[in-house]
Amino acid sequence: MKCPKCATSQTRREGTACKSCKYQYVFDPKSDGITDTKFMALLSGASAKDTYYFTFNQLYARYCRGREQRILAVFETLLTLGGRSGRLAVLGGVVGVVVGRVLDSTALVLVSALVILVGVVAWIAGRFQRQISPEGRAAASREALRGWVNKWRAAERPIERLLEKPSLDRAPGPYRESDIYDYGVERILVVQHDLLVDLFVKNNFHADQRALVLSENGYPSYLLSHAKRLLQERADLPVLLLHDATPTGTRMRERLIASGLLPLSGRQLIDAGLFPKDVPKIKALGPTVPEATAFAVPVDLIAFGALAGGLAGLALAPPPVPESVEHPQPPQRPAEPGSTGSDGGGASSDSSFESSHDSSGDDGAAHGGSADFGGSADFGGDADFG
Repeated sequence: MKCPKCATSQTRREGTACKSCKYQYVFDPKSDGITDTKFMALLSGASAKDTYYFTFNQLYARYCRGREQRILAVFETLLTLGGRSGRLAVLGGVVGVVVGRVLDSTALVLVSALVILVGVVAWIAGRFQRQISPEGRAAASREALRGWVNKWRAAERPIERLLEKPSLDRAPGPYRESDIYDYGVERILVVQHDLLVDLFVKNNFHADQRALVLSENGYPSYLLSHAKRLLQERADLPVLLLHDATPTGTRMRERLIASGLLPLSGRQLIDAGLFPKDVPKIKALGPTVPEATAFAVPVDLIAFGALAGGLAGLALAPPPVPESVEHPQPPQRPAEPGSTGSDGGGASSDSSFESSHDSSGDDGAAHGGSADFGGSADFGGDADFG
């Protein structure tokens, strides 16, 4: 085990506290299947080095990705050795055949021919080592990950950036500063789940992209009347929809129009949600084995940076008259090197994804949109998560 505090290495038999700095370990690598250092690396990867808030689904996707990297590394190592051994076996087999013929030994010739055959197979396997499909393997256990999270918290180790319950149901207090709470609204983002509102707001997407964010359930309720007013007053205000690639998620637009929660009849609706046909195109989702559920996956398996970057990439013209909206003051997050305040937080998926959805509803007013959920997902840390 390596201490996450002082990097001192020690064996499991040397105790559950660091022999150097006395750091108390939470996990037993033998019984838990993970170490404190690797769990902290997992949290760092999911939060982009403590930059973003994240959901449990995003934590799970990061765990799957790290686990897949480890599995692929093992396979590649074995196949590389096999390929090299195969070449040697072929060479040795050829020599054996020649010697067998010289000595007139049928047995030696047959054995050598068998060695050649095995060597050729190993050689071919080594040549195609990188074509192994990660989608064919079993997904990592959600239960194991949940157990690690619970044990970490039981040891009074907070996971401050993990979002598990909506917490923005109350309007800001009477004290306010215009530069904190006011921003011109250029779009409305409607998400399927309440928790996704917290994800976007606490990561400053609403301010960076001048978006009013609420869920299809009308959460947070204090913004619902403001959203209705904006839609009634501004016919050009774009409305974006973000949902899961599940049967329930893909029907979100229909439900939203039928519910009458917002005055959407005759408006431009941009469905930037996830659909089952899009999932195979997203390389970062491969390690979660989504085909096991017919690609019906939650949209927040995609890292926040990729979600924000994809939505920010939609070509939406700002409205001519700016409006203001209140959201609870989001915690400040450190700026990333080379980042700007208007790029939606950057991208954190490890493949390019572009989807276009053409929707038509009973009102005939919905239009298609595209979101590019792409970028680089590797934010450092140990990718071997047990």
